[in-house]
Amino acid sequence: MKKTTIYFVAALAAAAFLMAGPAMSGRGWLAAQESSAATAAADADPFDISAFDSGVGEATTSENAQRVEFLFGGSFIPSAGVTATSGFQGYAASSSLSGKLFGKATLEDYGSLYIAYGLSQQFLQGSGGDAPVVPGKSLSVPTFTLTEIYYSFDIRKVLFARLGNQLIAWGPSKIWSAVDFINLEKADAFQSIDLRVGKPGLRLHVPMESSNLFAFADFSGTVKSGVPQDIIESTNLGFRYDRSLAGFEFGFTGYFGSGIQGRGGFDFSGRALGSTIYGEVAFLPAYDAYDFSWSAVAGVERKLGDLRKVTLSGEFFYNAEGMDDESGYPAPPVYFLPTYVGKYYGYLGLSWDDLFSPDLSTSVSLLANLSDGSVSARLTESVALKGIPPFSVILGWTGGGEKKAFTYYSGDSSLSLTIQSRIEF
Repeated sequence: MKKTTIYFVAALAAAAFLMAGPAMSGRGWLAAQESSAATAAADADPFDISAFDSGVGEATTSENAQRVEFLFGGSFIPSAGVTATSGFQGYAASSSLSGKLFGKATLEDYGSLYIAYGLSQQFLQGSGGDAPVVPGKSLSVPTFTLTEIYYSFDIRKVLFARLGNQLIAWGPSKIWSAVDFINLEKADAFQSIDLRVGKPGLRLHVPMESSNLFAFADFSGTVKSGVPQDIIESTNLGFRYDRSLAGFEFGFTGYFGSGIQGRGGFDFSGRALGSTIYGEVAFLPAYDAYDFSWSAVAGVERKLGDLRKVTLSGEFFYNAEGMDDESGYPAPPVYFLPTYVGKYYGYLGLSWDDLFSPDLSTSVSLLANLSDGSVSARLTESVALKGIPPFSVILGWTGGGEKKAFTYYSGDSSLSLTIQSRIEF
């Protein structure tokens, strides 16, 4: 495996050198040109009107030669909610603002720079009665997180490269992911906004006529406790190959490196019998102290009615590393993902656009940990009336017993009500 890793890293380094060469040469030429222009400007008469005309002409020519395109945007979720425990013996209330801002600057022939920040600010947090204790958050200090920052470029539209902290989206599943081997955190399908932090690395993409080849060099282990590590030993490698065939897309994913448990996966998605079906399976071979493990996802989605306004979806997840029941869960306040701590999971969802009015959309979902018997149910009504900000009302219920996956923090038989809006620009 070490020889393979060395060859792969050498290939990546060679590609990066070849890619960076033209850009570095261009930057050096521009720097020399700017230095000469600065010297000439310093020697010129500052009150000479011809110098002003000449400067305007040079600026216009430079702008036309290298035009920079900027793109800015963001999403913000202001929300307020309250949760009542069983029998209304206690409550917890909170209000917050979470969001994500991004910017992208593109310079022709040089590539683009992308940067995104996550924001979280707590406005209110309180509890009373026998409500479970949840760690408090500061009401005066917002949390800013650099979620992604990377430089991307291409070589003659044949090879596309992205260097920096980035999120990777591999696999078709919607609720769970078996083949997401690279990201620091699993995506939470029930979060209104994705504030996960990207992983440092180099992604290469070679698009082909009916397939794609991806490679990712994971640099997250090259520095540990502030100490640089050997690059060959500490860089992990991921790859993905997907191909379209007979109306389906098939993907093969792998992730390996020195000192880690290797992983391999297969996924597919496509149309069959009027429905969209998809699946993922991942294998983790035995390595050192790690036993063989595997996980799988199977899902289906179907639109109903002549107008296709009703969507029925379902997903099943098996996780061999999960717990059979709640007896192995960590004691509070240790954090864990309720959607990955168990062994068997199921999901059912129904959404209906314009159910009662063209301004209303309704969705119902049921998420169950089939191993410990806990469930989480949600009813969401999205409202878009003229003259008021669009908002959603979410009514939730969790049950199945105390200290289980979905009752770990909220308690058994708890009710929650959340009102939130979404601002996008």
